[in-house]
Amino acid sequence: MIDQKTKYTPFDYSDNTLEVYFEIADKQNAISALNELDFVNEIKDMGQGYKVRICIQQIPEVVRAFVKSNIAIYGILQDRSTYKENNK
Repeated sequence: MIDQKTKYTPFDYSDNTLEVYFEIADKQNAISALNELDFVNEIKDMGQGYKVRICIQQIPEVVRAFVKSNIAIYGILQDRSTYKENNK
């Protein structure tokens, strides 16, 4: 069970996931960068970007992968309605 005070915050170190939308311009290189990340399993094409199901702590890792590939990021949105607790 997650602490409700840290849910959705940078202090959420759980394995729980949610969908995160990344708005980018270079979709071809972005999909390549996402496919190289072991923790990204679900990728949805959303027109101007991609939505992936990841843990909160993995958001900066996706950003680093995009920056490393020189991909400009125009927006990052958490879809909190998709939050899924991973009951291990």
